[in-house]
Amino acid sequence: MQAQVSLKESVIKVLDNLPEAEIAPVLEFALFIESKKQKAHQIVLKRGSFEEFEALSGIVSLGGDAVVDSENYWA
Repeated sequence: MQAQVSLKESVIKVLDNLPEAEIAPVLEFALFIESKKQKAHQIVLKRGSFEEFEALSGIVSLGGDAVVDSENYWA
Protein backbone atom coordinates (compact mmCIF):
# COMPACT_ATOMS: atom_id res chain seq x y z
CA MET A 1 0.00 0.00 0.00
CA GLN A 2 1.39 3.41 -1.01
CA ALA A 3 1.17 6.42 1.25
CA GLN A 4 -0.74 9.31 -0.27
CA VAL A 5 1.19 12.53 -0.71
CA SER A 6 -0.61 15.88 -0.55
CA LEU A 7 -0.53 18.25 -3.49
CA LYS A 8 1.45 20.76 -1.44
CA GLU A 9 4.09 18.15 -0.62
CA SER A 10 4.27 17.16 -4.28
CA VAL A 11 4.81 20.75 -5.38
CA ILE A 12 7.50 21.27 -2.74
CA LYS A 13 9.27 18.08 -3.87
CA VAL A 14 9.29 19.30 -7.49
CA LEU A 15 10.52 22.74 -6.41
CA ASP A 16 13.33 21.17 -4.39
CA ASN A 17 14.61 19.54 -7.59
CA LEU A 18 14.51 22.72 -9.71
CA PRO A 19 17.40 25.14 -10.12
CA GLU A 20 16.88 28.54 -8.44
CA ALA A 21 16.37 30.34 -11.78
CA GLU A 22 13.46 28.06 -12.69
CA ILE A 23 11.72 28.60 -9.35
CA ALA A 24 11.27 32.35 -9.91
CA PRO A 25 8.44 31.98 -12.50
CA VAL A 26 6.65 29.54 -10.18
CA LEU A 27 6.80 32.09 -7.36
CA GLU A 28 5.62 34.85 -9.70
CA PHE A 29 2.63 32.74 -10.76
CA ALA A 30 1.76 31.83 -7.16
CA LEU A 31 1.84 35.52 -6.17
CA PHE A 32 -0.40 36.33 -9.15
CA ILE A 33 -2.95 33.72 -8.06
CA GLU A 34 -2.84 35.04 -4.49
CA SER A 35 -3.41 38.64 -5.63
CA LYS A 36 -6.40 37.59 -7.77
CA LYS A 37 -7.94 35.84 -4.76
CA GLN A 38 -7.51 38.96 -2.61
CA LYS A 39 -8.98 41.24 -5.30
CA ALA A 40 -12.03 38.99 -5.68
CA HIS A 41 -13.11 39.86 -2.12
CA GLN A 42 -12.70 43.61 -2.51
CA ILE A 43 -15.62 45.92 -3.11
CA VAL A 44 -14.90 48.75 -5.50
CA LEU A 45 -16.79 51.90 -4.70
CA LYS A 46 -16.90 54.45 -7.47
CA ARG A 47 -17.94 57.91 -6.46
CA GLY A 48 -18.95 60.85 -8.56
CA SER A 49 -20.39 64.29 -8.26
CA PHE A 50 -24.06 65.15 -8.10
CA GLU A 51 -23.77 66.72 -11.54
CA GLU A 52 -22.59 63.40 -13.01
CA PHE A 53 -25.48 61.58 -11.35
CA GLU A 54 -27.99 64.18 -12.46
CA ALA A 55 -26.85 63.74 -16.07
CA LEU A 56 -27.56 60.00 -15.80
CA SER A 57 -30.95 60.27 -14.14
CA GLY A 58 -33.84 60.13 -16.55
CA ILE A 59 -31.99 58.10 -19.18
CA VAL A 60 -34.28 55.19 -18.37
CA SER A 61 -37.68 56.60 -17.55
CA LEU A 62 -39.80 53.51 -17.26
CA GLY A 63 -42.48 53.18 -14.57
CA GLY A 64 -42.67 50.81 -11.62
CA ASP A 65 -44.43 47.85 -13.26
CA ALA A 66 -41.86 45.51 -14.80
CA VAL A 67 -44.35 43.79 -17.13
CA VAL A 68 -45.73 47.06 -18.47
CA ASP A 69 -42.22 48.50 -18.68
CA SER A 70 -40.96 45.58 -20.75
CA GLU A 71 -44.00 45.74 -23.03
CA ASN A 72 -43.45 49.50 -23.54
CA TYR A 73 -39.75 48.99 -24.12
CA TRP A 74 -40.03 46.12 -26.58
CA ALA A 75 -43.16 47.33 -28.40
